Amino acid sequence: MPAVEITRQDLKEMIVSSLQLEDVNPADMKDDELLFGGQFELDSVDALELVVAIESRYGIKIRSQDVQARDFKSLDSLYQMIRISQKTSHP
Repeated sequence: MPAVEITRQDLKEMIVSSLQLEDVNPADMKDDELLFGGQFELDSVDALELVVAIESRYGIKIRSQDVQARDFKSLDSLYQMIRISQKTSHP
């Protein structure tokens, strides 16, 4: 499957579906909302599932040495990290 160009809305929908957040409407997610420690109550297992889903959907490789905790702080920080990774891996 070819990589999908990231949009904030697509990222929201991917997070909700891949983590099976049944009570969350992607349209209600705020860009600056905390992903971990916030209303979503995500944990380390969710983080691993999210990495796998991101790599598959957006065609990037997330290496542990390249990732900072701040990259997964909010939807916006995650969006920025993916966007930059797509640009550098697909010039």
